[in-house]
Amino acid sequence: VSTQSTGGGGRVTPRVSLTAPPDIVTEQLENIRELYELEPDNKWVILTLLYMLNSSCEQKTKEQITEVRNLTVKLCHVDPMRTGYYRDLWSKMLCGTAVTSWWRHVTSSHGHVTSSHPCGDQLNHI
Repeated sequence: VSTQSTGGGGRVTPRVSLTAPPDIVTEQLENIRELYELEPDNKWVILTLLYMLNSSCEQKTKEQITEVRNLTVKLCHVDPMRTGYYRDLWSKMLCGTAVTSWWRHVTSSHGHVTSSHPCGDQLNHI
């Protein structure tokens, strides 16, 4: 995990190197989880874990999505002044997951766009 600072008092955003070997990313994720166990209410630990979980794999399981959601909810409780930011972050992560899943579905049909969408009619309820 590295950090990228925006200029002059801006946010520091944790970044996961997607080019790092999977075992290194897994080790980093385990280290952050250990830190989370020691500091469960530290917003920086939670935020880093959230970014790492989101960046560590493109295809997420239902359990991983639930974990990301639970961490986002926890961040809203730990840092209520930034609830809007965390909700936007959750929406961005959820949309990214849906688009990735849809694109895999489209490309798995040998380049032919299929008529069904993996989200079903869930998009009609947004």
